[in-house]
Amino acid sequence: MPVYDNDYQPARPREGLFKGHPWRQPFKNVANSKWEIDEGNAAQFRLASPAGEIHRLIYDSSIGNDFRATYAYNDVRGYNHMPYCSDLMVRFYAASSELDGVIGISLSKYQTYYKAWVDYSGEMVIAKVSEGKETVLDSKTIKMWALGKSVLVKFVNVDHQLIFEFGPEKLVYDLGRSADDAGPRKTNVEPQVKIFGSGRLTLSHIGIFRDVHYTARKFADSGDFGRAI
Repeated sequence: MPVYDNDYQPARPREGLFKGHPWRQPFKNVANSKWEIDEGNAAQFRLASPAGEIHRLIYDSSIGNDFRATYAYNDVRGYNHMPYCSDLMVRFYAASSELDGVIGISLSKYQTYYKAWVDYSGEMVIAKVSEGKETVLDSKTIKMWALGKSVLVKFVNVDHQLIFEFGPEKLVYDLGRSADDAGPRKTNVEPQVKIFGSGRLTLSHIGIFRDVHYTARKFADSGDFGRAI
């Protein structure tokens, strides 16, 4: 289910129909990060930074679509009570103009952050951050791509699996089969999406997608029965 797709820019962005305001780019720089989003070519994000200097973009769901499990057939009056869907996928194509730097994606589920990145030495990594501590879950060494060539970068958190793809390479980590192996289930905690990197990068075809969310309740915080959504 698409949440955001940068290939589809609004035809009339000045109309106040996007959550009650004119359309704005929901990705924004974190703190002093220096990603460039050209309003004349908003389908691409660019970065020019020293290789050891990480810059971050965060998706602001107060501006763009949020991650609640809503559909066209739902009553709009109940949207704010729907549970959040925390099984997400982020994908884009990345091109680098120098053989140095990093590109990665961060997704949160409940109160844990999962990060996936690849650096230009060829190290591909999946890690988690919980209570301020970062732990590497899996990694491998890969062959890097040619300068200037766009490569698919995709990170998925679905069905208790973390799946990181970089071009033809794939890294998969299983969080476990028990219901709480990804942490206590909290459908009222909104997930977060970040893109981070360093070096000279151009990103295109940026998209965020969510899974369906199944529930036996009409709303996340009520006892009323509903249907699968």
